[in-house]
Amino acid sequence: MASSLPSTDPMSPESMMNIRYWLICCANRLFEHGHCPEIMPVPTELPTRVVYVGTDDGLDPPRLQPGNGEIAGYVSLSYCWGGSQTHQTERNRIEEYMHAVPVVRLPKSLQDAIFLTRALGIKYIWIDSLCIIQDCDEDKDREMTKMANIYKNAIFTISAARAKSCNDGFLGVQDRRVELIHDSIKLPMNCLNGAIGSVLLYSYRAQFPRNDTPIDKRAWTYQERILSRRVVTFFNDAIGWSCTSCDMADDGLEVEELGATDSAFLNLHVPIFGRMSHVSQRLSICSRYGSTKISPMFWERAVQEYTLGSLSDLDDRLPAIAGIASEFHNTTGDVYVAGLWKSHLIQDLQWTVFKQLGEPSNNTGNKDIKYDAPTWTWASIHECMIMGFREEYDLHSDRVEIIDCKVDLVSPSAPFGSVSGGELKIRAPLRFLSHRQIKEMALCYGVGKYIGAVSFDWIFWPYTVALTSLRGRVAPDIESTGVWCLGLSKHADLNYESSGLILAKRADGLFERIGVFQIYVGDDWLECGTADLDELRSSWGDDYIVTDVTIV
Repeated sequence: MASSLPSTDPMSPESMMNIRYWLICCANRLFEHGHCPEIMPVPTELPTRVVYVGTDDGLDPPRLQPGNGEIAGYVSLSYCWGGSQTHQTERNRIEEYMHAVPVVRLPKSLQDAIFLTRALGIKYIWIDSLCIIQDCDEDKDREMTKMANIYKNAIFTISAARAKSCNDGFLGVQDRRVELIHDSIKLPMNCLNGAIGSVLLYSYRAQFPRNDTPIDKRAWTYQERILSRRVVTFFNDAIGWSCTSCDMADDGLEVEELGATDSAFLNLHVPIFGRMSHVSQRLSICSRYGSTKISPMFWERAVQEYTLGSLSDLDDRLPAIAGIASEFHNTTGDVYVAGLWKSHLIQDLQWTVFKQLGEPSNNTGNKDIKYDAPTWTWASIHECMIMGFREEYDLHSDRVEIIDCKVDLVSPSAPFGSVSGGELKIRAPLRFLSHRQIKEMALCYGVGKYIGAVSFDWIFWPYTVALTSLRGRVAPDIESTGVWCLGLSKHADLNYESSGLILAKRADGLFERIGVFQIYVGDDWLECGTADLDELRSSWGDDYIVTDVTIV
């Protein structure tokens, strides 16, 4: 008795049976789904609009349908747009689409999603380009605030991981699986019942880079995945299942082996709570047990992973993580300010540009950006991975006080969305450093021994030419103006604020953030410091003057 080879057709009866089996086991908490019970979806109202998928015979065609408070199940779609969509829902098409959606004219990924949903016996699917009126800012803002509920209340989310754009589709023959099977070795095997069976040997999946799964490199799809209770992912060599309890694939391998192998994703450490997924359920558990205190590291991890993804519209920097932010707010009651949280604002302010994801834009006039976030938030930085606060500088300073922090929302109906500006008023120790003093005190990266380090919000590209801003504007000329160090956090090794922000002072007296600094402590000092620098390090905070500053 030999088992059949894995199907290369995602719509084969075998593939459909696998998805149904996963769903039944999860919904009924069977086998390995023991951790799912308390966070399974309950019947909820449909979103504002859904797509009714129609019938196979074509007598009842797919159409856009108002939710109207109906209690029903639906699935959601996560995919790469890859550009504008000609047949997206716009105001002049609403009436037509309410009668019938022209499925044959839709991008292939949308066609596949509707077809798959119908094949699984589910009536409704939520697809952003069809269920949100794309030429109505008011509707977009309103629906963006509902994003977390839309994905977490879906029966499951379809992830079109293999499709580079909405036109590619995801239900075609799995070419990489065909290749794996073609190169496999089939060996005879004696079964326990005496029959002759066979075992199939094929290459370990990690040898095949997942450069055909661009969905993992898109910022928008990050929150769509981790907010979802269950995800069915269509790769080019497997179908994957992920829920609160387990991750698996239809070839029997764990989904960890299905993860992105792009070098940009390999540096990540294991996040808090294990894998940073199903954030809605984990926050829901905290809320259910009366816990409203969430570690700042949890949010920092979300920002770190999110900023690995790319955006075609840089104004989406905050909207594309708004769903996760709303879940944090609903659980903790904390106040959200343009990507940071007021309850641990001192820590959140000390984010660092970890790596640039590509060549910086030549745009130095913000021509492609309608809304400028304030410089104190990571959302002001373009196309870079953001790392959070250095935990070793964890001592509160009595000399640091947030006086006020406010942002200008682009839309009052989208409190977690885009901002057009903001002010941070803070009282903290401040000292000036000329460019010469920066070099003398070795507060920069390079070869040698130092008392500390500065990480600027710009980068050399290539590393031999002038400084390029990461905010789409000309970098300040610190050689002539110098910088200001605003001390925010302390460490037990030193009696002053040894970590904080690097600021540039404008002509109007306001400040802008241009980086962060740390005076070395602990292992960093043992590695980089010397005895003759110890006195300089110990007295570095002597020139601090507690000052009220406004950062924009």
